[in-house]
Amino acid sequence: MTQQTLAPVRSSRRRLLALAAAASLAAAPLVALTGAQAQAASASTWDRLAVCESTSDWSINSGNGYYGGLQFSQTTWQEFGGGQYASRADLASRAQQIAIAEKVLAVQGWGAWPACSAKLGLSSADEAGSASSEVAASREAPAASRSTERSSSSTGSSGYTVRAGDTLSSIAASTGTSWQALHAANAAVIGADPDRLSVGTVLSV
Repeated sequence: MTQQTLAPVRSSRRRLLALAAAASLAAAPLVALTGAQAQAASASTWDRLAVCESTSDWSINSGNGYYGGLQFSQTTWQEFGGGQYASRADLASRAQQIAIAEKVLAVQGWGAWPACSAKLGLSSADEAGSASSEVAASREAPAASRSTERSSSSTGSSGYTVRAGDTLSSIAASTGTSWQALHAANAAVIGADPDRLSVGTVLSV
């Protein structure tokens, strides 16, 4: 008698668990899609950024080590998968350059384009999503503290000593210049690759 009473209850519990699991699986793709959309900027935002970076010339190669409408360094273009489209950003289409820019934005935030994003008032709250917001905040806070330290450091008023964790973008943001200008002024000590800084290197700012 006891077994006949418990059997339907157990069966009902199994059905409820199965339904809950199915609902979770059905919702998972929606969650993933929502997250992906939250980290994307609109095409008009990338066009505005291109106006600032390259006067909207998506095929520009000015010989300064940065290519295309959004001025990718060769290292960044390759590391974020640009090679699947073209050997350099200026040889890829506008849509392909934006596709790689979305990947850079998701990892580095708008700080990857420090001067122009600041000029345009772009922030992670606009269209980049909360993940980019956290990245941007983590990049900006150390930059601000280093800026105050730099004024009293032994490098002098026109020098900056590279510290562990520094990037050209963060140094540029803290000194009020663009990473392109900073690289151009220090190409002799940085080398051709702006993404590789050596701790202890003194940069002119």
